[in-house]
Amino acid sequence: MRATQMIRAGLTAIALLATNAATAQESYQFQWPDNPFAPTLSDDLFAPTNESRFNKAGLFAPTNESRFNKAGRVLVESLGGIDHEMFQIASYPLRDPATFGAFALGIGGLMLVDRQTTTAYQEVFHRSASNTICHA
Repeated sequence: MRATQMIRAGLTAIALLATNAATAQESYQFQWPDNPFAPTLSDDLFAPTNESRFNKAGLFAPTNESRFNKAGRVLVESLGGIDHEMFQIASYPLRDPATFGAFALGIGGLMLVDRQTTTAYQEVFHRSASNTICHA
């Protein structure tokens, strides 16, 4: 068994050396961009200023408003676009009553057997756990 492992390790090392030698001959020169965001977001999208990228987008710009006013504004802005989705969620039982009914029955069934299943599981688990623990 040990000789087989030695042979495999030797063949793997030879294969890696051959691969590295072939790669070194082809040697592709990669130039890292000056801006790490360049492949995804061009600097030409923004007007040239001395600000950092996040300040250009207005993410951290001071607004001279209190913490609670800013939190309220952010909450309203973030929830402002989901009224259509909330309507779709709320009207789902009316749009597809058969699927909703099947899911509701399934969840109701799980709720009905939850206490019995939990009790049975805990009895089996604690019995098997107490049998495997060695008390010194």
